Amino acid sequence: KNQTIDDVRQAFRNARRAGLQTIGFFIFGLPGDNEESMEDTIRLALELDPDLANFMIAAPFPGTELYEMVLEEGELFSHDWRDFAIHDEKARFAIGELTAELVERKWHEAYRRFYLRPSRLLRKGLTPEFWRRLPTYVSDARRFFMSRSGPAS
Repeated sequence: KNQTIDDVRQAFRNARRAGLQTIGFFIFGLPGDNEESMEDTIRLALELDPDLANFMIAAPFPGTELYEMVLEEGELFSHDWRDFAIHDEKARFAIGELTAELVERKWHEAYRRFYLRPSRLLRKGLTPEFWRRLPTYVSDARRFFMSRSGPAS
């Protein structure tokens, strides 16, 4: 918990040096987030350039501090736990100036900017693994780009 961004950078360098696959997990929509901080998160993901990046929207699960904070200071769009999937594209709350629309826009932007970089597409497209998994990638991309409905509100 007391890691700095520099610690994370060093961990990624060490993992690459050791030949390990790297995976980055990035969360959008935490209290205190704003457009600038979410842009910083995207830039960090691009800088770290993990083999796999997972971008998630914060979910205020009942019983958590985030849930209580949203109930007190924000607006919760659903009280059904089934709506709080970790890899969902919907922001289930707004708090302060952090709107669902902004969080969802930055989340989609993160995936586009990370995975659709020409350098990444070229590097990954030259591997046998890419061609083997191409049908899955096409299916995932279709679902991602065709699911752009409005926010959960």
